[in-house]
Amino acid sequence: MRALVAASSLLLIAGCDSGGGGGTRQVSPETPGADAAGTPGDAAARDAGPIADAAGRDAETARDQGASTDAASPDALPPDAGLPSAMFAPGPYGTGFRDVAGPFTVETTAGPWDFEAEYTGRDSYVFSFFTDDPRQSADLIGFLNALWFGGAADQRALLQSSPPDVHYFFGSYDGDAALDVARLEADFTTVLAGLPADEAEHWRGRLHFITDPLPQTQGWLRQVLAANSWLWFGIDPTQHMRQLGIPADIASGRPRLMQLAFEAKYFAFEQAREASLASLTSGDPGAETSIDVPLFQGEHIGTAVAEVELPPPEVMAGFDTLLVDLSAYCPEHKDENCGEWDYLSGLQVCDRPVVPGNPYEAEACQPAVPEVPAVVEVLGACVGGAVPDAAVAPVDAAVAPVDAAVMPAPDAAVMPAPDAAVMPAPDAAPPPPAGCRADADCAAGARCEGYVSPVEGVAGVPAETRTCECSSPFGTSREGTHTCTAEGTGFSACNCPCDAELARWVTTYGREGRWVTDASPLLSLLREGGAQRLLMQSGNAYDMTLTLRLGNRGKGAHPAEIVPLWRGGGFGPEYNTGRAPHRFTVPEGVTRVELVAFITGHGWGQDRENCAEFCNHTHHFTLNGHEHVRTNEVAGTATGCQDQVDRGVVPNQYGTWPFGRSGWCPGLDVPAYTVDLTADLVAGENELTYRGLFDGADYVPRPPVNGNPQGFGAQINLTSYLVYWR
Repeated sequence: MRALVAASSLLLIAGCDSGGGGGTRQVSPETPGADAAGTPGDAAARDAGPIADAAGRDAETARDQGASTDAASPDALPPDAGLPSAMFAPGPYGTGFRDVAGPFTVETTAGPWDFEAEYTGRDSYVFSFFTDDPRQSADLIGFLNALWFGGAADQRALLQSSPPDVHYFFGSYDGDAALDVARLEADFTTVLAGLPADEAEHWRGRLHFITDPLPQTQGWLRQVLAANSWLWFGIDPTQHMRQLGIPADIASGRPRLMQLAFEAKYFAFEQAREASLASLTSGDPGAETSIDVPLFQGEHIGTAVAEVELPPPEVMAGFDTLLVDLSAYCPEHKDENCGEWDYLSGLQVCDRPVVPGNPYEAEACQPAVPEVPAVVEVLGACVGGAVPDAAVAPVDAAVAPVDAAVMPAPDAAVMPAPDAAVMPAPDAAPPPPAGCRADADCAAGARCEGYVSPVEGVAGVPAETRTCECSSPFGTSREGTHTCTAEGTGFSACNCPCDAELARWVTTYGREGRWVTDASPLLSLLREGGAQRLLMQSGNAYDMTLTLRLGNRGKGAHPAEIVPLWRGGGFGPEYNTGRAPHRFTVPEGVTRVELVAFITGHGWGQDRENCAEFCNHTHHFTLNGHEHVRTNEVAGTATGCQDQVDRGVVPNQYGTWPFGRSGWCPGLDVPAYTVDLTADLVAGENELTYRGLFDGADYVPRPPVNGNPQGFGAQINLTSYLVYWR
């Protein structure tokens, strides 16, 4: 579906300079179209320039992995946005996404509106522009007509779904812009008449209908439209220009103004997230207020290892809060530069070598030798050369007739068979070669083609290794490996496993985002401080900024020890087989015990229940007879993820982002499912059990109703821990 929106920037016929390149909001007047008007198909998308891509990522169900439906993350505005402020930024201003927006004034049906004078630091601003110029593609015009004039129900839904602190601006690129916006304003006037008086009055001051053709606007807005001719974009409360996603209902493919409300909700969410980050202060005046540990800073990466230096253990023990702050941005902040699909991503803490340094760094060793497979000789064929001339030796039956009556057959009695002893058989001539190895094997002028020379196979040799000892974040030891380098001049540093999960996300369908996840219980994975290695694995590559934010919120305890519990696997009749209880005695000095688990379900189309992405599988953790159940009620609902925009779901993605999933959403982090088990503890030995169920029993998949399996089988991605607080 990405095509219709990639063209949401008009290559203006009406007066602005033509836009530069395909964001996701442009209109290109000469690109051929394909889909019916109003349908966000690929061809219309191309027509729309960036509008084209906006209307369309493929609306097929996501194949892959995703994000959680647990408690909201304490997210914050993008790092370049700064704290909300009533002060209008003095610049420098820019016309690219996430640049600071500059002053402008527009003429509206209610009089002039001055951005700098009206700016509060609390409001967001959403712009939607129109054209029905016949020189634009029919598909684009159809899309915009359906967007603006989709009916009173959609316009009412826009207002009812919006947060209060948003302004909407409507303008037209065409010479008859005043008529276009007057028609839309009349529709909204009818809608406002049906609202309670206070609501109607509120929105009258926040719906702005620009009367001048957009190419005639002045100030910063004119500069933006001259550079890109965007059909929709926003300004967030921190005065930064932002790209908006596709304003269409992905399930139906129908353009809807109401989709713009999700963008305003997301801006409001970012403000709340920033306020939460500001509260990361120390409960102990003598302690460090907070420490930010950067892992990556704007680097374009997908999977990479970060080596960082944390404070020493005694300082780490003073922190009770860990926020994992991830910005995964599209290059140039344009949706078209971000990858598609919803992929599971995660941050893992690596084991650390017990012995510092590398004692084998300069020891000569056997490097890896790749296997050379044997090749069987294949003879070629002679091609080209002289062709025999049939006229040289004609055979004319009339010249030498054979008359059986004149020349009778020889009489075997007169001419006996030769005696082999008297006349030995001549040596047999060697048969002609079946092929060639070189041109010399062929007749004059011919060439040998297709010859494959034989190769004697050579067995591969693995690289020489030395074992080393690794210390896990759980306080246990396991084996690592030094591996001989390619040059054979020494061994690499000890390679320890990286599999202690610290954070989990799910990538968006072609949009960027930022997530700040409270991972405080998992501070226990980093309690040793000092030199640490962390592995970031992302399904798509982004311009990534990833920071660990350590602080103290006065919780009265800190997560000191962590014990690994169960992992997931294929979800079916055998899922619970072999899951032994975990028995433990609480260590001395522990004041709280928590269960912490990442649980997401994946797989669809293979069974009737559409598990495990779209079914309500349940996870039962029972401590000493007290059961705690993680459910997934929103899984399979039409708007389960759309309803979580105010919790951080990136809105208006280019795929099936609205549908509810089991434990995750596209474009969201996966906060861990956390349960305080302290009240369930007993003196002495405790017993904790786990089972994953569907409808209260082990899951037994049934064939799909249509008998045509698709997708892939059900999987539960589970990582679970027991955390002791002191």
